[in-house]
Amino acid sequence: MRITANVAQAFRQYAEHSAVDLIVMGGFAHSRIRELILGGVTQALLRHCNVPLFLSH
Repeated sequence: MRITANVAQAFRQYAEHSAVDLIVMGGFAHSRIRELILGGVTQALLRHCNVPLFLSH
């Protein structure tokens, strides 16, 4: 499992256990190669998140 997947999972679990209503975070993009190899927390949360996201770039 990628490190970013672990970070995204930690955010999702914290939000679920703490009854969070909204996650606010900065959305950053990297090169396609870097995203392919390392992944990204922003992309992981956009794919699956149990609470609404507010992203700012």
